[in-house]
Amino acid sequence: MKILSAILGFAVLSFALSCALSNQQDVALSLWPFFADIHVPLYLAGLAPLVVGFVAGGLWGWVASLRHRFRSRRLHKELEVLTNKIGELQNAAGAQMPVAPRKNFWRINK
Repeated sequence: MKILSAILGFAVLSFALSCALSNQQDVALSLWPFFADIHVPLYLAGLAPLVVGFVAGGLWGWVASLRHRFRSRRLHKELEVLTNKIGELQNAAGAQMPVAPRKNFWRINK
């Protein structure tokens, strides 16, 4: 999967580079509330919104996952506390609890 991702990334990068090299003429951008024209290369006018959208999407996804990350971290700490408590109770009882043999879920016995 990493190789496929690297190949796809290289293809996108080479396409963006070829667009940047072939579209270097200047374009006048005028933004509505501001009455000044900005002269930028054509490739920058085309690729800058894509980069801004990529960064904004990544930021949006990161913010959306914060709730799950905080909950996961809290549950992990709670699991560690409970695991330590179980160990302390087993040591206090003086005997190890019997452990059931682990079954292989994917093995089919005939």
